[in-house]
Amino acid sequence: MTRVTYLNPLLTWLKTHLNTKFTFALEIVEATKGNFNSALFFYTKALNLGITFKKEIYYNLSISFKNTGQVDSALIYLEKLIDEFPDDEISLEASINLGFQLVERQINPEKAIEVLEKIIGIGTKTQDCEALYWLSRAYMLSNDLKMALATLKRIYTYYKEFPDWRDTAKLDAAKILVYFNYREMAKNLYYEIIKSRGQNDPLSQEALNQMEFFKL
Repeated sequence: MTRVTYLNPLLTWLKTHLNTKFTFALEIVEATKGNFNSALFFYTKALNLGITFKKEIYYNLSISFKNTGQVDSALIYLEKLIDEFPDDEISLEASINLGFQLVERQINPEKAIEVLEKIIGIGTKTQDCEALYWLSRAYMLSNDLKMALATLKRIYTYYKEFPDWRDTAKLDAAKILVYFNYREMAKNLYYEIIKSRGQNDPLSQEALNQMEFFKL
């Protein structure tokens, strides 16, 4: 008899009998293996067993729902986490994740702005930088290009130690500057990217493509 044959009845028993702690451990195993539907079963069961690991279960439910294509449910659990544990560190990550997913789906930019603005300056500098970037994208979606530009400028001025975020922010800022007809300022940003990263870097190549497209 193979190991898997022994394992299946064991998992069936665990699904019925284990407490929150062990069920939560099984969730992690299933998610790590990429079995997100199975992980969803264990997360939901653990949530029904009690309040232990509740905030972690909310966060992992959101990830598993997203990875099974149930994005609306993912957003619901991120919002539940933020609402019920507003002062917990995990809510910072949940807020960034929620802002990112709203921007990625191009829905409800006002909600993304509200969530992300609240956490700027609370977490680490890395978290601030990422939150600012998704905030700038949310401003773009809401057609507030001046606020988007101001937010992008904060990134490439005060977060220079994160070169990928910095130069991605410069690319986005340059496009807005072209829109406002500040073409020379846009060109300078493109040149800064190319100079700091070298012409063969993907972001430099994107800068060159945009310069050609905008005839700078």
